[in-house]
Amino acid sequence: MEIFKNVSEIKTDQIKTNNLDEAVFRICTAMALHQNKMDLAEKWLNKIQQPNAREIQWKKLLKTK
Repeated sequence: MEIFKNVSEIKTDQIKTNNLDEAVFRICTAMALHQNKMDLAEKWLNKIQQPNAREIQWKKLLKTK
């Protein structure tokens, strides 16, 4: 799984959000994925109200595991 490289990607088109909660959920998701804590990553992903295409793929992958 590919996660964002740094927090500055939140401000780019890759991870664009005007909602601070969404940004925090995305950071938490990335940290959980980086630490291979898939159950925690899924928890944070499910809190994102408007997932982007990459996050939708992550959700699909995590549900199959």
